[in-house]
Amino acid sequence: MEGSDNQGRRLRIVPALLGGGLVLAAAAVFTMGALFPAVPAHSQGGPVVQIPTPTPTTRPTRTPTPRKPRMTPTPVPTPTPAVFRRVLPGVSNEAFPTPTQRPTPDMTGLQAALRKAVDAFPVSGAYAVTVTDLQTGLSVDVNGDYYQLSGCIMNIFVLMSALLDVQSGAYPLDDVSGLIASTLWSSNTATARALYRKTGGNDQDAGVIKVGRLMNERLGMTGTLIDHPPGYPFETLGRDPNNWISSNDTNRGLAALWDGGVLRDPYRVYLLDAMEEVMPSLNYLLAYNPQGRVSHKNGWLFEDGGWVDNDAGIVRFTKDGTEYAYAITFMSQDVASYRAEVPLGRQLARIAWDWFDATYK
Repeated sequence: MEGSDNQGRRLRIVPALLGGGLVLAAAAVFTMGALFPAVPAHSQGGPVVQIPTPTPTTRPTRTPTPRKPRMTPTPVPTPTPAVFRRVLPGVSNEAFPTPTQRPTPDMTGLQAALRKAVDAFPVSGAYAVTVTDLQTGLSVDVNGDYYQLSGCIMNIFVLMSALLDVQSGAYPLDDVSGLIASTLWSSNTATARALYRKTGGNDQDAGVIKVGRLMNERLGMTGTLIDHPPGYPFETLGRDPNNWISSNDTNRGLAALWDGGVLRDPYRVYLLDAMEEVMPSLNYLLAYNPQGRVSHKNGWLFEDGGWVDNDAGIVRFTKDGTEYAYAITFMSQDVASYRAEVPLGRQLARIAWDWFDATYK
């Protein structure tokens, strides 16, 4: 912010013309008066102190051009009344102190810990994890760009699509609130399927296409592919026999949900709160850690001789009245034994929690 550089006042010296005449009796001759200069005036006021108005700093889009000062003074300026403020001990009389900005956390240690855990896990399978700091938007991942079978974590985005319909006035929340709750509570594929039909205007295929466009075009999930409602592979659009998603794409969608630029409050908060209401027996991965509020959606299936088990969500926690959050997605497939991947998922969730808990004190 540029402040005023001239806080004083100026007075102009005004010449005065004093005239006098002497009348000479003898010749009636007039003599012109003499011109006398006026005595200079002095300012009666001191420097004026103005309170700087704090303005949020914005990043310029180009280098600003310095302004040239106006050279011609304004005639007879009106004196500005002095403005005073109380001066506190230790505080400058010119400006309030600038609040200390928190430095951007370094996530390299978190990334190394996640990588070490994945590499050391003894159970064969394809594993991926992405963690996104929702304060900064920065992410770290292990195999985050690997596209794997989605299972029902894909249904997070049909929930968003239905609530976007409510937000736009297409139908009331009561039309879909029960379907949303059932889909989240037990990972119910039948109620999720009904939501694809609802958001498609009573056309399931149109709903699947609509959710795909939401992910690809509005949420930044450019590589994600949805072919059918999860659990119904024979109701295909003919795009692919499977639905594909990556942990990085999933976190992009979760970050867009958190940001509120697409799904606004109160529907954003409604969905986050609804995603906490999951039956206890399904809280075995990301929500196994008791700290924080975990809004998540999991999905599992047996496919091509191996188990798929995924979990994606947002973890919220509060420190000194400030809410912090991070997104985390864990994905696994080609695991020979049922839930053999669970120890790794829990370990990764704990590593992420410990890092955020220590970073945001």
